[in-house]
Amino acid sequence: MDAAAVEKLLQHPAIGYLSEMMNFPGVLFNDAEVMAKIAAAQRLDKPVDGHAPGLRGEDARRYFAAGISTDHECFTYEEGLEKAQLGVKILIREGSAARNFERSGRC
Repeated sequence: MDAAAVEKLLQHPAIGYLSEMMNFPGVLFNDAEVMAKIAAAQRLDKPVDGHAPGLRGEDARRYFAAGISTDHECFTYEEGLEKAQLGVKILIREGSAARNFERSGRC
């Protein structure tokens, strides 16, 4: 789906956010199409849900600085803490497909 199609969908009141910004390399390398999708969400005041498993350090800082506000892919307490210190809302998955709560080691 290109950025124009994403923007059109984001204009619908039932769409609350841009989810699953899985293309973290596109964010890190400033891919025009990826950045246009994020910009569309920002223009429409919709949050951008992250998807950055294992991304830490300077790369994590750059990824979230692009306007991504959440991440549900933290595998360890340390990764979640680092992202939280960047201002990211951490969503802990606990369901049939992923059980990250106990693996954090701090429960």
